[in-house]
Amino acid sequence: MADTFTGLKLQGELGKFGKTEISDIEGYVELPDGKVLSGTETGNMLLWEGGLIKVEIGRKGKKLCHQGSIQQILLDEGELMTVGSDGFIRVWDFESVDTADVADESGLFEMEPMNELRVGHDVQLKSILKSTDAENEVTIWYAQDANGGIWKLDLTFSHTSQAPDKLFTYHAGAITGCDVSPLTHLVATTGVDHTVRVFDFLQKKQLCEKRFPD
Repeated sequence: MADTFTGLKLQGELGKFGKTEISDIEGYVELPDGKVLSGTETGNMLLWEGGLIKVEIGRKGKKLCHQGSIQQILLDEGELMTVGSDGFIRVWDFESVDTADVADESGLFEMEPMNELRVGHDVQLKSILKSTDAENEVTIWYAQDANGGIWKLDLTFSHTSQAPDKLFTYHAGAITGCDVSPLTHLVATTGVDHTVRVFDFLQKKQLCEKRFPD
């Protein structure tokens, strides 16, 4: 355990960023050969080997892998997936990432994703979870949106893929106020996300919402 990336974290040991700008890391995954692929708060990926950064991975033309932090990285059925706070899910070629190396003094390896999905506008993804319907052999992904929602996703990336479907909406953050109607079974709430929402508590569903400027 101590030889793994998680083990190093538990022991309080630090990875060495070298020339790379120090960054908080939200998402990472350990690869089969012991290397570790992590995200950064700026949006690029870092490939670690032996506690040191082997290479920084970005997109071609000096573009970032994501506009903002990479919240989660998954290795699913041989494909690497990154989940960004920019609302995008991107799929990367595993072999290209695993064998990535520095081509010049920039320390940057450039590549493009194989597929991508933008879940929606004003979506801030935190994580995704796979669910398989064994009877119908259908794979469904569910995504947590920090801006207040749960999404159902089809990540088959085909011409028949279903569009993202927002299943639930709720306050993003603390609820700061709540008032119940004296005449009906409605309740109104306000939150730090600058929204007012009206719920029917008998039907257990949200009826409407209004977002106000910061």
